[in-house]
Amino acid sequence: MANMTLEDLIDELAVFLDNCKATPFSAGKVSVPKEEFLAQLEELKMEIPSEVERSREIVARKDMIIAEAQAKAEAAINNAAKEAAIMIDESEIVAMANMRADEIIKDAKNQAAQILAEAREEAEGIQIGAMQYTSGMMAGLENMFGTLYDIQKEQYGQLVEGLGANLNKIRQNRAEIDTQLSLWVDQEEETEEE
Repeated sequence: MANMTLEDLIDELAVFLDNCKATPFSAGKVSVPKEEFLAQLEELKMEIPSEVERSREIVARKDMIIAEAQAKAEAAINNAAKEAAIMIDESEIVAMANMRADEIIKDAKNQAAQILAEAREEAEGIQIGAMQYTSGMMAGLENMFGTLYDIQKEQYGQLVEGLGANLNKIRQNRAEIDTQLSLWVDQEEETEEE
């Protein structure tokens, strides 16, 4: 199962459970080979950090996009200021140069504001997409572990405790992601209203 995504591992675990033998006289329950199940569960646990890391890398791109936009904006303003300084000469020329300099600086500031706004919008879109993806993955894990927890509750005491701990951790992570996602969506809506 090398190089599998979190979704692939969840799907494979679901197929594994579907293929397990039914427990006699217990409707809806299956007998699970403990070692094989724990091995698949371990692979799933190892994949979760890499999926979360990929989401963090996407979010980190936001800061890079904004930094690049700010650098471009500062360069545009600096170029405008240099051009304005070169234009200063005698009285008529000075008046015209001042008018032109004001226009150039105004245009540069408008361009800088537009670059920053576009960069922020793109970065927020990336971050919201990453959080939505991660939230969806966590919802799938929550459903999977919830089902496993209910099925194995009576037969596997230690396994059930481990599943319960993982389920709680997933719920906490998902709640944190949903909170951040809600904040970003609210900020984006406020930005659009402005």
